[in-house]
Parts: sequence; structure tokens; C-alpha cells
Amino acid sequence: MKFNYYSLQYGDQKGDGQLVEFDQVVEDKRRESPKLFHDPQNPLLTQEIETVDPIFERNPTQWQRAFSTAIFVITGCVPDKLDKKQIKRAVFDIKNHSKDNPVLEALINSRRFVFGTLPYLIAGFNFTNKGLSQNGNNNIKNLLATIEMLANDADFTTFFCAHREHAPEMVTELDADNIRRSCRLALGIRNNIAQNRHSKSGLRIIQPAGTPEGLAAVFPEIFLNYLRQGKLADLMLVLSRHFIQLGEVVGQEFNEDVTTEDTTQHVKETLAVAERKFGDWKNTSMDRCDCKRHDEGGDPLIGTLRFTADEISRLMPYYKEGLSISQDLISANLARAKELRPSNPDLPDKVAAAITEFLSIRTSTAKAIYETAFYYAWGERARNGNSAIIGLERDHDLFQTLAIVYGFNKGEIDHYTRHKSPSIFAKRKSHEDPTRLSGLSFRQFWRLSERPKFESRE
Repeated sequence: MKFNYYSLQYGDQKGDGQLVEFDQVVEDKRRESPKLFHDPQNPLLTQEIETVDPIFERNPTQWQRAFSTAIFVITGCVPDKLDKKQIKRAVFDIKNHSKDNPVLEALINSRRFVFGTLPYLIAGFNFTNKGLSQNGNNNIKNLLATIEMLANDADFTTFFCAHREHAPEMVTELDADNIRRSCRLALGIRNNIAQNRHSKSGLRIIQPAGTPEGLAAVFPEIFLNYLRQGKLADLMLVLSRHFIQLGEVVGQEFNEDVTTEDTTQHVKETLAVAERKFGDWKNTSMDRCDCKRHDEGGDPLIGTLRFTADEISRLMPYYKEGLSISQDLISANLARAKELRPSNPDLPDKVAAAITEFLSIRTSTAKAIYETAFYYAWGERARNGNSAIIGLERDHDLFQTLAIVYGFNKGEIDHYTRHKSPSIFAKRKSHEDPTRLSGLSFRQFWRLSERPKFESRE
């Protein structure tokens, strides 16, 4: 069996997506770690993968060894007893919910999908067979919708963020190794499902650049922090540098298989959705908004605003009473932009435009509308662009999943679509343990100070 091998281990210079023989990768790992393959408590595969039946029920012991080996060669982790129970449950859930779907049934009975794609899904994601969890994370419908779209030559889209978790500021330099690792997770799934790929890109990363629209996509706390220091121009230059660095990192390793796009077009689409759905939305208050649930005859997107508003109030308390920025502070930021103008002639105009746009959204309701529209527009983009969504940004909540679902289904929600969109969000661990399968994390990947130690590949 051949598969596209992407290593998810930190600092691993191998596994860059080449089509290789599974047995050869296993043999290389066996030479590196011979004791693991003969551990009497948890033995790995000692036979050729072609002799292993991909259907779990026919030989569960042999299947578990093969799947544990597949997990090990891509992550360096050997599944423990709890991992194996969760893997077994995930396999049964996928099979039970794939009945009567020829595309899915063909995949889940194929050796390449079971041992070449499913290990990436298990390594990077947690799934349940419920409708929606409290925070809107993955459900089995979304997983299967994602798999089916990728089987039909869809690509992945994602948004990257680049701020620190405990400080409202941007990192100085991007963490290249974690960028590669996150890209490899997406490509390990997509390129092992899509057997006959026609589109060049497997993953499109949408990232804020040094534009007014780029600053509009930055978390407001970060914007306010730089604004209060008089350094919005510096923030804009950092975003420009990040966008260039990101393109260089993915271009060097992945060529055209990973592409980058700045947030300009998506912000424009977000504003268009907000106006179409909410009218004069920047002056709308919650008490004026008819937030009926869909089952009560309301627009599902507007109904979602109730969830968004609660989250905005929790994460962004400064919107609750309305934002107030003095003219002196605005002048200080423009003066700083003029200082930097010799090498960036249009910087003062960009900073002025960014401030104007930021201050046009002054209340928690207006910000909630913007955030809801942002994810609705992402769902629309996925549908119109034949893309599946892979979530790698730090935070995720129920309103985001709902908005994506409504955007992908054009707001036409019924019993079968109300929880369904091709979107999956990666594992998030506050304290990652790269030695354990359950401890892997593929979000918050900019946190240089807390990432596991490894030798740089540079």
C-alpha cells in the first residue's frame, strides 16, 4: 500500500508528503525503535500491511496492531488502552453513519483510507456522534461531510492567527516548525483521500496582512493594545512581515500544495453578509433584533446571534459599554505612521482607514453581528469554492459552527442539514504532551514559549 506520508512529529525532516510504501516507512521506524515493535504489552505490526484486512471486525487484534503502527509512524505515539477504545468507537461511528452512501462505504473498506487517512484524523481531532457539543466542536456528520467533499477533489481552507495566548500582542517571528506540522495534518488527510487530484492546492491559508482589512481580522484586544501605545503602524508592519514569512515557509516545503491569501476579500464578504442579513447593522442593538430560532420561523443566522452575543460579552467586555477612543490617541497613531512613512508611503492612509473601520463597530451587538457574519461567509466560501474547513485557530465556539453550517447550506436548514457542514476543528490542549496520542494539539501553535523542545530543522 502506498500513501502520502506526512510526519506530525516536531522537528521531523522526513515525511514531507512523498508517495511511499507503507511497509518501508514501518521498516525504517522498526530499525529506529526495535523494542517498541515487540513490546509484549502493546506490540506493533510485524507483517506486511497488504495482509491486514481493513475491516476491523474480521480480525480486531491484527487490525489494532496495524492501526497503532500507522499512528506511531506519523506521530511517534503508541496508542494506549484508552486511545484504542476511542479509536474503536470512532471506527464504528464512521461505519454506522456511512451506510447507504457509496462514496463513504468504498473509502471505509479501503486499506489506504483506513491505514493512510484515518490515522491523521484520529491524531488531530476528537469526534462524537452527537448533534453539536456545547462549544460546537466536531460531530460525526461534519466529519463525514468533510471526507465526502475531499473525496470529490475539494481542498481545505483555514484561518491562521498569530497572537500570544496570555498577552495581547503579536509574536515577533512565526514558528515555522508548527506551521509545517499543521499543514502536514491537513495534507495528510486531504491528499490520502483524494485519489485523483485535479486542483493543485490542498490547503489554502487565509492570514491577516498589513492592510486595513487585515487589522479588522485581528482580535480586538490586540488592536486596542497597539492603538493605546500609539503603535498601530507597527502592528500593520508586523502583519505584513508575518504574511510574507508564512508564504516563504509553506512555499519552501509544500510548493503549490499550500497557498496563502490575505483576509481582504473575506472581510469584504463578511461586511456584505452583515448588511444583507442585518441591514444597518452597525447601529443595531440586541433589543431591536428579532432573534427567533429557526424552528420559530426566524432566520437561522439571526437566531444564532444570541449565542454570539453571549460569547462576545465574555471575551470582549470592553464592547459592552461601547468603545471610546480619544482624538489625541488617534493623532498619536497617525504621527507614528508618518515617522515610518519613508519606507512605507501609504502607511498613514492605511492606519487612518483601519481606525475608522474599527471605531465604526462600537457595541457588543454590532461586534456579535460581525463575528457571526464572518463565519457565515466562511461557510458560503466553502460551498462556492468546493472547500472543506479545517479549524486551526485558537478559539472555537458554538456560534461559529452554527454560522458555518448556515452559510454552507445557504440558510436552508432542515432536519438533515441543521448540524452538517464540511468543517472539522483540530484538537486543542493547553499543555501539550507530544509523547501521548491524547496529548497532541494542533491549535494555539504560535506559543513558542510552551511548545515541546526539539532540535530546529533550520
